[in-house]
Amino acid sequence: LGTLDQQTWDQALAKLRSRLDEESYSTWLGPTRLDKFDGRTVTLSVPSPFFRNWLQSNYRDKIVGALRDVTAVDFDLDFTVRPASEPDELSDT
Repeated sequence: LGTLDQQTWDQALAKLRSRLDEESYSTWLGPTRLDKFDGRTVTLSVPSPFFRNWLQSNYRDKIVGALRDVTAVDFDLDFTVRPASEPDELSDT
C-alpha cells in the first residue's frame, strides 16, 4: 500500500486497456512510461507537450481510477515530457 513500481503501473495499464478501445490505448497510453513515484505523486513521462496536455484533459481521471483500482490509494498524477531519445534525422539541415 502506498508504493508504486513498474509492476503496479503495468497492472494499471492492463485495467486501462480493458476499458478503452485498442486504438485509443495504443495511441495515448502505449507511449507513457512510469517516470517516478515520490510517495504521493505518480509522474508519467510522455513523448511531447501535446501528449501531456491531451492526457491531462482526457485521461487523467481514468489513469487515477485505474491506479486506485490496483492499489486502493488515490495518487496525485503528473506528467513530464521526456527528451527525444534520438535526434530527428530530417532536421539535420
